[in-house]
Amino acid sequence: MNFRILLTEKIKNNSIREIVNVIEAIQSYDFDWEFYLISGKEKKPSSLERITPIPCSPGGLSFLSFIFDEEKLVEHLPYKQKVKEKIRELLIRGYQPSRIIKTSVLENILDRYPEILTYCVFEIALPLSEDRIEEESMLKGVFEEYEIIKTEYYYLDPLLVKAILEEVYYLHEYLERLSQVYEKERKEAEGSILLLRGTFPVSATLTEMENIVKEDIKSVRDVIYERVLVYNRLIPVEKLF
Repeated sequence: MNFRILLTEKIKNNSIREIVNVIEAIQSYDFDWEFYLISGKEKKPSSLERITPIPCSPGGLSFLSFIFDEEKLVEHLPYKQKVKEKIRELLIRGYQPSRIIKTSVLENILDRYPEILTYCVFEIALPLSEDRIEEESMLKGVFEEYEIIKTEYYYLDPLLVKAILEEVYYLHEYLERLSQVYEKERKEAEGSILLLRGTFPVSATLTEMENIVKEDIKSVRDVIYERVLVYNRLIPVEKLF
């Protein structure tokens, strides 16, 4: 089993900070994959939105949230000083920036000052052939948290997805072809999915993340099915930013 993020090398060789728009384009792709994945900690349907993870072989990759340099964020806000101080207080108390700052303002600041993004919180979903795994085997290196979910799910053969990736030139073509193939070629299974979560610097590239994940899942690779998971990941609305 050789873990690979199924995007072009041209995309993967950029820093995560530089491809936030690419990540957002994938995760906001509006398609009902008919397989909904939700963490046991996030079962509040009224406050959840769905994202499309990045296909991996095996599994899928979701960016659950991004972490800001809060001081730099406040510094660049186009508000009066009193308003900035109030926002700083709320951020210190743990409020998500998107709850207290307009999305348009956040996006504008990110476009102009991308360096204020420091880390991402990401999740790898891996289909398991068995779920009796020791905790110390999973929480290695970059991973700080895990969860095992038993569910029915759909998946694609990695060779099919890799063939699509080699045939297309643009990201929107890749997503469209992926959804078309999914409707015709998806397979159904029932079993366990391992969710591994960690924090990673956005100054690093996706290729670097891929290599680290590959290394850190070595201890469980013998119980991972070689299946691409494509699904709707449900996350809190305010969590991404």
